[in-house]
Amino acid sequence: MKPSLYNVYQKIDSKFYVFNTYTLKHLEISQEQYELLKNNDKNLDKIESCNELAKLGIVINNNVNELYQLKKRYKKEQKEKDVLTITIAPTLRCNFACPYCYENRDGKIIDEKEQDAIIDFIHRNLEYGYKKINVIWFGGEPLIAFNIISHMSNEIIEICDKYNVEYNAFLTTNGFLLTDEISKKLSKLKINQLYITLDGLADVHDKRRCLIGKGNTFDTIVRNIKNAKRYKINIVIRMNIDKTNIDNIEELRKFVATELKLPMYLGLVREYTESCNIGKENYLTKKEYARILNEFNEKQEKTSENIFPRQLPIYCRACKIGTFVIDPDLNLYKCENDIGRIENRIGSVENYQFENEINNAYNPRFYKWNPFKYKKCRSCNLLPICMGGCPFIGIREKTPECEIYKYNFNKIFEKIVQINGSTSK
Repeated sequence: MKPSLYNVYQKIDSKFYVFNTYTLKHLEISQEQYELLKNNDKNLDKIESCNELAKLGIVINNNVNELYQLKKRYKKEQKEKDVLTITIAPTLRCNFACPYCYENRDGKIIDEKEQDAIIDFIHRNLEYGYKKINVIWFGGEPLIAFNIISHMSNEIIEICDKYNVEYNAFLTTNGFLLTDEISKKLSKLKINQLYITLDGLADVHDKRRCLIGKGNTFDTIVRNIKNAKRYKINIVIRMNIDKTNIDNIEELRKFVATELKLPMYLGLVREYTESCNIGKENYLTKKEYARILNEFNEKQEKTSENIFPRQLPIYCRACKIGTFVIDPDLNLYKCENDIGRIENRIGSVENYQFENEINNAYNPRFYKWNPFKYKKCRSCNLLPICMGGCPFIGIREKTPECEIYKYNFNKIFEKIVQINGSTSK
């Protein structure tokens, strides 16, 4: 027997623990076990509770190659036709002028012929055996084109009913145009969840997320959110953070928890494209972001769902088949960050080659990217919960960017033990 490559060892309040990032199991162990495991001792099969350690994946047979298993799982996941994920931007037009926006925005809104082409594209995809579809309405500001969303949603739902496909839809919106009329219609269109951004209370938010022409937006968005809740719409609040608004996180957290009674999470403002315009000095590093998340999580309701690491066969669906982002010109991309940048498209809605997707893509860089090419990933005990991080960043920088777990896993582990006890349940 040998210790797993993916063990994390930690001493908490004079007790000794091990967490396995492959199985997501943890256990309190004796100091003797702790030392034997950390030192990769050859007498592991003689230590107390070896069978229990093996059940949790903390010790494994000598002939097991965990890195090979991760690679195999990655390749299988990449070709898995489990969920068809379609992100549709009916327009890149927006009524906001956020300085950190990464998009190149224009005024086009898709016409009826283009809507039909997208619906036909989805129809052809479903013929390849997908049993679930997630449609994500995106922009620009998608509610500018709500009549189009309504028409297309009804068409897609009808196709899904025909093929007995589970249908889910989500919408990312700034919330300013979320009128009562629209809120009433969302559930009928099976739009299950809205993601709305607030970057602070009014004085901070309105400086960052203002209307074109500098009009304020906070009060209108909050009023629209409260109204939408009356229709039992699931809403998640996102706060995009950089160095200019991190001092306002706690007051917004309290407001969202008490006034809106909604879940909230923190998004990191990144310089994804040249369109971002907040100044390099204002971006947070992943290490700084990890520290802020620790503080944020400490104040959130203490549940394991808030903080427990995810098992990641693959970090991002952009690296899988069956994931497409569609712009108003019917170009196909793998990532929302590429939208509108035609040099990064993988094809078009009208001529996409469904057979052998990976090899037929115009620009296959997301399909080719994986963390196993890099020594720092192959030797990292956090690889199963990181999988090389964001592929968009990894491709651009020509090296994977470590996920926040590199900087805050010890704090997360402490909280997991605090919530779940000494042993995985």
